[in-house]
Amino acid sequence: ESSSPVESRGPPRSSAATMGAVADAFKLLFACAGIFASFSYFAVLQEDVYKKEYGGSDKVKGEKFAFTFLALTAERGINAAIALLGMAVLGGSGIKIPHKEIFN
Repeated sequence: ESSSPVESRGPPRSSAATMGAVADAFKLLFACAGIFASFSYFAVLQEDVYKKEYGGSDKVKGEKFAFTFLALTAERGINAAIALLGMAVLGGSGIKIPHKEIFN
């Protein structure tokens, strides 16, 4: 019997495989942090658009931006265009999605 409270399953990993797993985990962490930072920065910029008054003067109060659907549509379109550019330059993931099995 093993005296260790944690059982090892499968063959032991080599140090190269462990380093590869750590590198992959770091890449994932870095990518998630980058996405979070990008969306947070965009949220701060978008908030400024909604706070500022446009078209006003000293005598006349300006209007605030009220076209949320337009802003969201533009944002999503730009996100999709950048994703398509990334796929064109770097290639897709190689994962084949079984559309017929999912949607039938």
